[in-house]
Amino acid sequence: MGSSRQCENTEVIGHAGNRRVAAFFRQPSGRKIRRAGVEATPLDRRNHRRSNPFPANLTTATLPLTVNRRRSTTTTRGSCMSIPEILSALTTPFDEDGAIDHESFARRLEDVAATLDGVFVAGTTGEFLALDVTERAALAEQALEVLGPQRVVIHVGSSSTRQSLEITERVAALGAIRFAAITPHYLAASTAGITRHWEAIAKECGGELYGYVFPDVAVTDLAPADLPEVLESGITGLKVSGAASARVEEYLEAAPDGFKLWSGNDADLPATMAAGGTGTVSGVSSAAPTLWQDLSRALATQDAAAIAAAQQRIARLVPLLGPSIANIKHALHRTTGEASTCRMTIDQPDGEQIARIDQALSDLDLLDMVTS
Repeated sequence: MGSSRQCENTEVIGHAGNRRVAAFFRQPSGRKIRRAGVEATPLDRRNHRRSNPFPANLTTATLPLTVNRRRSTTTTRGSCMSIPEILSALTTPFDEDGAIDHESFARRLEDVAATLDGVFVAGTTGEFLALDVTERAALAEQALEVLGPQRVVIHVGSSSTRQSLEITERVAALGAIRFAAITPHYLAASTAGITRHWEAIAKECGGELYGYVFPDVAVTDLAPADLPEVLESGITGLKVSGAASARVEEYLEAAPDGFKLWSGNDADLPATMAAGGTGTVSGVSSAAPTLWQDLSRALATQDAAAIAAAQQRIARLVPLLGPSIANIKHALHRTTGEASTCRMTIDQPDGEQIARIDQALSDLDLLDMVTS
């Protein structure tokens, strides 16, 4: 059995449980892109761009930056502890008129390519509900060009299977091989409905499909006890957020060996890994990728002091940014100069929140540029 430790759920968009249901909806708390060849490995691509974020003594043989990287560290599940896969759940940058700012998105992709394992495109943090199919495909194409298919997970979920299949077909044709789909949302779906939905997408995508469970905003939930039934759909992993991220151990206990699980809880990666998880899909890392880069290095070497120090820095920022896309976008505005525009009806941070965010960015040496 795994550890009984529960996640704190100070993650992007909402906290666990009914206290912060649907916080996502209401509460703030011309550059050329290089095309990455499909044949290049993620590690080759990362080293070509800038520095390898992992220690120099870790080679491609010991740490290939692909899915299912394993080390010989025993976990509470009796298996091997993974080197974490940290995927940055990118916001979608919009200009002041609400159009997608593709140049800012390209710069963000380059930053993540140099620091983290990959990206999660057009998810909740990316305001997928406010994007049309063409826009989602365009973002996917940019990500695939910069990072290559192994390092990009494309979210193809929608409220209907028909819409999900349309976007899946589009991005699969672009070369995507890793996909995620949130449970059907707005109208709650049964376990059988979730299974049918994911099965149709899995057949269409031709690659790996990861289910995405975020009951706080999707309405539809998937209990760990129902996971074995849903596995008939063909999913090979889960991304769990909000209340579902407090059930990491339960999902893994119900899953077969080799099943992948990413928590959306930005602040609790070590606990996810100790339970046998794969890593995290972190929205806050979109604004501060180097913090998670430092944590990944520390976990790779099992340096307890470095892990604690990295966690302390992350814990300084996550409670300020995690509950709101608008807060993350404000941080990005401060550190990159890109506009903080949201398409969805999300309140912007007030003066007190702005002051606290700016102070944290300054304290963490992340405030490279300040814009008015």
